[in-house]
Amino acid sequence: MKQLNDPTQIDALLEEKLAILFKHSTRCNISETAYQDVSSFEASHPEVPVFLIDVVEDRPAAQYVAERVSVPHQSPQVILLQEGRAVWHASHFDLADEALQAQIETCLSASS
Repeated sequence: MKQLNDPTQIDALLEEKLAILFKHSTRCNISETAYQDVSSFEASHPEVPVFLIDVVEDRPAAQYVAERVSVPHQSPQVILLQEGRAVWHASHFDLADEALQAQIETCLSASS
């Protein structure tokens, strides 16, 4: 996962055709479980770039994303971005690897 921490990096992320953004809190056990799920997803889908914002260290970056993609900030949170738009997002226990995989497959099949 490539860590993002400033608006310029986030703006570049929004140029990606398809990408995952994971907002992670190092102070939360639920977020640690989510981190494992997102890492597992990343390992099995190297074609989909995965980015991370540490919401403890980079709170302004997390808020900037919320404003840019119109998705209220939560943590942990996964946002699936397609051509700069949030097409799916989930937080806490709803962001399991299987749910993320299903959403990616939907996006990939729609763009084929």
